[in-house]
Amino acid sequence: MPKLFSSNCCQNTHHPCVQLNIYKYNWQGKMSIKSPSKILLAMRHLTTILLCCLFYTPGRAQHHKPDRLLQFFQANFDSTIIYHAWSSWYPHPNYYIVAKQGSQSYYFTYKSPYRESKGAHIPGGLIRKFSSEETAFQHAKPDTNRYFLPFPIARQQSAVSWQQINSSAIWQAQEIINPKNTCMIDDASRDTFYLITRKNSRAISYYAAEECEQEDPTNLQRRRVIQTKRAILAVFNGK
Repeated sequence: MPKLFSSNCCQNTHHPCVQLNIYKYNWQGKMSIKSPSKILLAMRHLTTILLCCLFYTPGRAQHHKPDRLLQFFQANFDSTIIYHAWSSWYPHPNYYIVAKQGSQSYYFTYKSPYRESKGAHIPGGLIRKFSSEETAFQHAKPDTNRYFLPFPIARQQSAVSWQQINSSAIWQAQEIINPKNTCMIDDASRDTFYLITRKNSRAISYYAAEECEQEDPTNLQRRRVIQTKRAILAVFNGK
């Protein structure tokens, strides 16, 4: 049956998009257009679909390594931790960054200022403006561009926060795959850490760390990831 609109986002049953059909068939199998009122209703639905798909990230979207940021921090700081909380629904940059040069610690973010406006009703055509800006953010390669911002923190608190973030020995953490197969969770978030020094860099990534902690609390590697994640978020969220 012919479809008025079809999109990858509409193929996901969890997404609010729907496929529209403005045709009807009689008992002889002949096709005709439905009434004008139903066509108008379909067009209204189509407008809604186009708007929601601007913000939609397909479940199969891929997470990409922030090569330019890694190179920048490796060249300019002694050691850096980039923490990225992401999922298949939103794999785009959402970075919390802590770096140290000499005895001084520095804090940065690289994230979308428009993401929180998703689904909001804002007058003046702003939702379309923000949707367009969010699309631009998703296509930009992470770098020291306009999305890269310093995070203000008191100088006396800076050193303390660095010590707290590193107290769980995240630099010694190793990435492991759930060896006992005791934790099976769909569509959970993933915690990725980029550990950068002057000489090298590496990444460790844990899937559903918080959820799987309940099933296997003895896993030292996962415990390091969770504690470091909480320490970083406490600095940036003021908790």
